[in-house]
Amino acid sequence: MIVKSKIGRFAACWVFVGVALIGAEVRGGVLFSEDFSYPDGGLVANSGGLWVNNTGTGPLSVLNGAATVTSAQSEDVIRSLGSTFSTGAIYFSIVTTFSVVPTATGSYFAHFADSDSGALTDFIARLHVKAGATPNTVLFGIRNSGTSGTSGVFDAQEFALNQKVVLIVKFDYSTLQSTLWINPVDESSPSITDTQTFTFVGGDTSISRASLRQAGGIGAQSVDSYVTGTTFADVFVAVPEPGTITMIIVGLGAVLWGVGRRRAW
Repeated sequence: MIVKSKIGRFAACWVFVGVALIGAEVRGGVLFSEDFSYPDGGLVANSGGLWVNNTGTGPLSVLNGAATVTSAQSEDVIRSLGSTFSTGAIYFSIVTTFSVVPTATGSYFAHFADSDSGALTDFIARLHVKAGATPNTVLFGIRNSGTSGTSGVFDAQEFALNQKVVLIVKFDYSTLQSTLWINPVDESSPSITDTQTFTFVGGDTSISRASLRQAGGIGAQSVDSYVTGTTFADVFVAVPEPGTITMIIVGLGAVLWGVGRRRAW
């Protein structure tokens, strides 16, 4: 009876933990969460209509479960948020790894957009990249839009090639300003903001779509995920440090080794 009681308590404990974890993952403000788990090939062709061509050709491709965004191609793709937003704040996050350095001036590779077309389309909260001063490094920046009167505000930290980076972007309708966090712990982490004047160029002043953009100057990167939402928590992604991963593996190995020794005895 004692054994059964312990087993019952153990099972109940894990059921409680499971329910708690499931509850923690329910985020009503998530608009879409994309992990690019499609067959290798063109994203537009293989995403079942979720992503569509906006401009250019290429295509923008998926390889081994990541979107390949490169200056060697020119296709921009866009995805609906499922609704329109013109008040409050809206966010997106991207987890990326650069393999080819961008140019010294770089360009932008992700943004929000309205429903206008052609020259009247607003590309809002443009996520920029350019080469760092140190060889084989990149710098990330943010720009409100093409009418903000600046080439963007860049963070000073350089990131080496083949280093996974989490980028979180916010566009705030109350200020018409865009903010960028790089590898944040939470929303109070250091960030940079483009405070230049923002002006919509078309009749639509709402946000309804999010985009990945390929263009000259951006180098090449693999994007593991792209999440959009209405709060920082909706889009937050934590990337474990290599040291943490190593410690987990070593710790698991030690546990298994200990279990093996006990069984041998």
